[in-house]
Amino acid sequence: MLAWATPTRREALAVALAALALAAVVAARVVRLREPAPPLGPGIRLDLNRAPWWELDLLPGIGERRARAIVADREARGPFRDVEDLESRVPGITPGIVRELRPLVSVGSQAPPASGR
Repeated sequence: MLAWATPTRREALAVALAALALAAVVAARVVRLREPAPPLGPGIRLDLNRAPWWELDLLPGIGERRARAIVADREARGPFRDVEDLESRVPGITPGIVRELRPLVSVGSQAPPASGR
């Protein structure tokens, strides 16, 4: 039977610091991947035909899964003509969500977004 030696304080501290450093690296990576958009000001609307998923994710009732679905649909089927298109084109978008989004989004740009990423 193997007997494990009790770690010294120095060894325990080294393990704790290594775990903390690893957690900091992972957290920094997650934050960089997310790239949240700045909060919208009064009168500013997100363009459904140009906004990346991480900006759409901030809208009420959307979340990451629906935001990615909006972008995927836009890339596959072209630009949205109006906000109501979301209901018929993106699974999980209900009339209630469209009602909430109407004052926050626009479809002013029919051109596809520039591919900067």
